[in-house]
Amino acid sequence: MSNLLKGRRGMSSEKSSTSHHDDSPVAARLPASDEKGVVVDAEFAGADTSGVDPKKVLLKMDLRLIPMLALLYLLSFLDRGNIGNARIEGLTETLNMTGPQYNWT
Repeated sequence: MSNLLKGRRGMSSEKSSTSHHDDSPVAARLPASDEKGVVVDAEFAGADTSGVDPKKVLLKMDLRLIPMLALLYLLSFLDRGNIGNARIEGLTETLNMTGPQYNWT
């Protein structure tokens, strides 16, 4: 017990005697970080990105993502419109649905 108290008193003025070891199981699961504390992926840690234009990368991402998202939005809009038309045309009577059952569709 006295060793524990001595260790606690020593912490205020100097570093703790128990340091973080990189070979511990917890350290193996933690992502690596550089000298600034930024987390880096070990596979791409040494990759040279000096020749990459961020505007070109964003343009490429936009050209691939925005058309897909627009299509999904269009299909969602059509689906919401058609379910309303189906109710008017007798969907609830044909399937013997109650109000709450229709609301779940």
